Amino acid sequence: PAPSIARLFATWAERQPLLLFIDDWHWSDTASRQALAAIGAASQGAGLMVVVSTRTLDASDATMRQLEVIPLAPLSAEESTASIRALLPRVDPFVAEEIYRYSGGNPLFIEELCHQAAYEKLAVVKGAGQQAGAAWLQVLIESRVARLAPVQAELVRTLAVVGNVVPATLLAAMTGLVPDDPALAELADKDFVFPGPDGALRFKHGLTRDVIYESVGLRERRELHLRVAQALLRQAGPGGEVPHEALAYHFGAAGRDAEAAHHAEQAGDRAAALSALDRAKSLYHAALARLRAAGLDRGRVQRWLAIANKLGLICVFDASRKDLPVFEQAVQLARAQAEMAPRARAEMAPPGPAQWAERAERA
Repeated sequence: PAPSIARLFATWAERQPLLLFIDDWHWSDTASRQALAAIGAASQGAGLMVVVSTRTLDASDATMRQLEVIPLAPLSAEESTASIRALLPRVDPFVAEEIYRYSGGNPLFIEELCHQAAYEKLAVVKGAGQQAGAAWLQVLIESRVARLAPVQAELVRTLAVVGNVVPATLLAAMTGLVPDDPALAELADKDFVFPGPDGALRFKHGLTRDVIYESVGLRERRELHLRVAQALLRQAGPGGEVPHEALAYHFGAAGRDAEAAHHAEQAGDRAAALSALDRAKSLYHAALARLRAAGLDRGRVQRWLAIANKLGLICVFDASRKDLPVFEQAVQLARAQAEMAPRARAEMAPPGPAQWAERAERA
């Protein structure tokens, strides 16, 4: 709970100066924002500094008002040259200049262009940079994967399907390897993944992982996602904590819509119990979408209406216009049922469409 977390950080900050760094704040949910606000309030006057990185800043977010914004500009020519020389110690000055020009000072682009320049001639780097938008970055990453030995390429693609972070247990289940295996050390040397102190593997860049993931064929990708889901279920075991949200993702990507819907609903229930309302809504929406994809036979219609009812209860506290289509469909489906209870819940539990629209307008 946010108050307990706040007291913990306040206690630490009173003992000695404390820096709290949070990356990718643009993906934060309501519970995270509430926790950060509570930490800030409890640590007033203590030696706590909070640094967050975010792509965008929501001006309406009350937790982010008392802050100093430091925009991150692209690297300067001097900074870019230093980075290029660190990656390519014997680089030709003309090549360094071309890499900087095509990268625009973006550190990730500099890295990828340096990898390319280390393997091919300047003319190829020039050709890559002349392509429109960020498409050339995808080409550069794919070309790096293509230069790997077939076994290594298959390994890095498998890791990409697992996710940005690959826990040691999943690594063993999917590849039979341990974190200090020489094959993984070679991938680290080539700037794809690196081991963390907890034994997990992490892709150096999320964009790199995304490009590699998209390069996996649909059939192979679905098979790998199914293997990951099955491994997660085995690891949970009887009576263990089931990672419902991860299972919903992997079963969904494997095309197993019914299983994905079940786990998305269970994850939504857990989020609702923790008062993470926006996360619960997102998961209930995912469960409803997966049930629709699986086909709404009579049994699934009943399940769909039950999940819509859960979503409606959440929306009593967190209403949004984008939820309206769900409740409109719920009313239509419930009216087709012989039983009166589903129809009553659909029409009375959440407000009707007109009331939802009015409430959303006021919000």
